Amino acid sequence: LPYSLQKRLLNTIKERHGHQKLGRLVLVSGTIDNEHSSLLAAALSKYDRHIPPVDPSKIREMLHSVCSNPELKPQNGTVMVFKSDVAGAGKTYRIRQLVELHQLTLVSVPVYQETRAGSMIKLSLSRSTSPQTALHLMLSPNCDEYTDMLLFSFVVLGDLVDSQGRHYNPMHKKYPVLIEFPALGTPDERAEYAQQLQFTDLLPYEMMVFSRACLLYTSPSPRDS
Repeated sequence: LPYSLQKRLLNTIKERHGHQKLGRLVLVSGTIDNEHSSLLAAALSKYDRHIPPVDPSKIREMLHSVCSNPELKPQNGTVMVFKSDVAGAGKTYRIRQLVELHQLTLVSVPVYQETRAGSMIKLSLSRSTSPQTALHLMLSPNCDEYTDMLLFSFVVLGDLVDSQGRHYNPMHKKYPVLIEFPALGTPDERAEYAQQLQFTDLLPYEMMVFSRACLLYTSPSPRDS
């Protein structure tokens, strides 16, 4: 939450509850990277309840049950990740194949290390003109922990906040979201990337293996050349 909104919320809590118990109010605070982000957490620190980390296998199982769906129909909120060890293995081809199969409009949004919620909101809004839309998020090799947090907010929380503190629910239309990982050269690079994107790496995914089909799909026919 923006600092000004946190301050207003804190004042409201104090006015209504004073030093009494807060009842069923739950505030979730994750890792912070801004000195103002911790206002609520610091003011209500005596109510801290530290939650131990959940085993990644349990999180993956939960995400698979919530996000995975073979039908890319609008309104079902499918989320899928596509990976490959080498470039040209057919990630984009597979995404286009699925979108064409279900007669959807593909909206591609590049995601970089410097991508912030405001720019993602702007791109999604400006390009998502059809209700029969699938969002294609193309991750760059330099994405980091902030990108992971952004994707968590996008996919799970359904809430993005721009620099003005305005909230946008990108998932209210339940568009299928297709996330394309970059092809990285070595196992060490792939492991480091997965470490940066710990949440995104737990989402349901397809591992693409190089095949001639993707070459045939992307190469011009002799008649066109």
